[in-house]
Amino acid sequence: MDNFEYEYHSNQPPKSAFGRALIITLIVIILLAAAFFIGVLSRDYFNLPPDKNTDTASDATETASESTPESEATPLPEATPSPTQKPSSSVSAYSDIPTVVEHVMKVVVSITTYYSSTSNNIDDWEPMAYGTGIIISSDGYIVTNNHVIADSGRVSVTLYDGEKVEAQIIGSDQYVDLAVVKIEKDGLYTIPFGDSSLIRPGEQVIAIGSPLGDELTGTVTAGIISAVDRQIDVDGIPFTLLQTDAAVNPGNSGGPLVNMNGEVIGVTSLKSIFAGFDEYGTAIAAEGISYAIPSNSVQESINDILEYGGIVRPFIGVNGYDNPEGDGFFVALVVENGPAETAGILAEDIITAVDGKPILGFSDLFTEINSRDIGDTMTLTVYRTSTDEELEFEVTLASNQDFN
Repeated sequence: MDNFEYEYHSNQPPKSAFGRALIITLIVIILLAAAFFIGVLSRDYFNLPPDKNTDTASDATETASESTPESEATPLPEATPSPTQKPSSSVSAYSDIPTVVEHVMKVVVSITTYYSSTSNNIDDWEPMAYGTGIIISSDGYIVTNNHVIADSGRVSVTLYDGEKVEAQIIGSDQYVDLAVVKIEKDGLYTIPFGDSSLIRPGEQVIAIGSPLGDELTGTVTAGIISAVDRQIDVDGIPFTLLQTDAAVNPGNSGGPLVNMNGEVIGVTSLKSIFAGFDEYGTAIAAEGISYAIPSNSVQESINDILEYGGIVRPFIGVNGYDNPEGDGFFVALVVENGPAETAGILAEDIITAVDGKPILGFSDLFTEINSRDIGDTMTLTVYRTSTDEELEFEVTLASNQDFN
């Protein structure tokens, strides 16, 4: 109240003047207090900011700071993840699914494969299969699944704006189920790949693709990461995949699985459609179980395909299948001058062990070979059907690219 001066001049006798002055002083104090509280309440109610020019407020603050030491806020301790806990991939860059879709849709293409045709007019070609692809470079490189383009005579790509362009196959690999095709276009839109090693179950993801063909191109579905590092065997080939409940169907293959940062964290590959039989022998359909190739594996594979036309991996030089009469891998063909032939392995031999570890079939043999490096040696135990004897051969692993 230092800003108020009381200028009251009375002509009354001293005694009555004192009493009147006391009454007036009390009235003034009451009025000032009422004005103060009305002002505070009005500012709180209407969310008005404090008056920067009010000396009373600043004086009160200064007085309080002089009389009562200011207490410092104690910061909360930072959360410390356990040694085995993976951090989150990152804070979501986009607030909602439509915004993510707007950001990534231009990199998604529809892929149609055709039987061989002598015509240069795409409209004259006979469709064979449909799939999806992801533009990975501004000059026209596109990644998709190997099974989308396998055995095709010609390939076409339908871009975001509806333009249809013929594509050339650059390379592919059935053991990672990835392929790269190229169209003659420049200035294409791209998005980054995310780090799939940081993905955690429960993270929200979006799948975009062309289920059932061109008519449903650009279909968007969403879900979560159901699991990471799923070990799945497909036709005896082992894969390590992301599992998601985002709905995918034939035609989605090769499309992107993206996170809420608009990053590709997987390439949609397959789904489970069969869960077994009920007690009456009726087939039970599986729901909400789909898989994608992790982005880190995709990037490694793309680099090999662009450089070599396929994936570089250890190679022993045999073709065959699971032994139909028991455990082991039946050798149907030995590659000429390959490591197996050089070591002495023959067609119709059955590989039963690697370095003493039993081999039940192709999947076991494939896993053992690919857990080693090119140039490593491994001892193969073989049952020779022609002589009914068990033999051992030391094989030095070569690069598969040396025998293409």
